[in-house]
Amino acid sequence: MNKKIALSAMSILASLALLGGATFALFTDTATSEDNTFVSGNADLQIALDVESPGIFGESIAGPNFTGIFPGESRDFDFWLKNNSASKIDLDVTADVSSITPAGDGDQTIDNVLLVKWTCDLDGDGDLSDETPTAEFSPRDWFNGGNAALGSLTPAEEMLCRMTGRLPSDADSTVADQTVVFDVEYDATQVL
Repeated sequence: MNKKIALSAMSILASLALLGGATFALFTDTATSEDNTFVSGNADLQIALDVESPGIFGESIAGPNFTGIFPGESRDFDFWLKNNSASKIDLDVTADVSSITPAGDGDQTIDNVLLVKWTCDLDGDGDLSDETPTAEFSPRDWFNGGNAALGSLTPAEEMLCRMTGRLPSDADSTVADQTVVFDVEYDATQVL
């Protein structure tokens, strides 16, 4: 008989639960956040010729055309870099020789003898003489072995830089009447 009482009690409780759920209603509502849009920015490094102050910034400029360089002489090429990124990000900037003519090593001597370095105005005082230059390597070595760290740029910041090419005083006549042409790619990476 206990089973019958227990089953009856369960039936009554189940009926009350169904009846109670049907008689109690709560108001509900929803709210929606529509058109959630995320647009990524970009890293935009630009370059300009140095003409008293920066010229017009763009994606590329013509490099120097130095002729008649002799052993013991160096030549400077000044230019500007700018962080023109759409995002408010700082950029670390490097320089790298991205192509070189003649393509093959050993075709001539000047691409292994000429030395190239960069100096950038990291303190923003407009004076490059108080800055530490990068290491100095030949265009062939830069092409084959890495890049030069130039510094960081904050959003909208412009930085004066100088590329220096130097023919060492111990260069001999094997470099006479030789030409090397190379492209330098300035890379910008977001600072984390």
